[in-house]
Amino acid sequence: DAARTQCWQYLDNKGSSIAIGDEVDTAMRAVLCVLYPVPADETFSVETVRWFFQLLNRLGDEPA
Repeated sequence: DAARTQCWQYLDNKGSSIAIGDEVDTAMRAVLCVLYPVPADETFSVETVRWFFQLLNRLGDEPA
């Protein structure tokens, strides 16, 4: 919970808690996907995995 809270605080302090502004925001959101505990709802789990891979695809494989 602490790591997830710190990620959200980072995004909030950066002004990016609602909209994704850059690659750092995208990467932070991908990290957030894996920081949530195992959900009781399978739909949430499927959507989280889908969102995680969409974020990774957005980042691409180009070096920064």
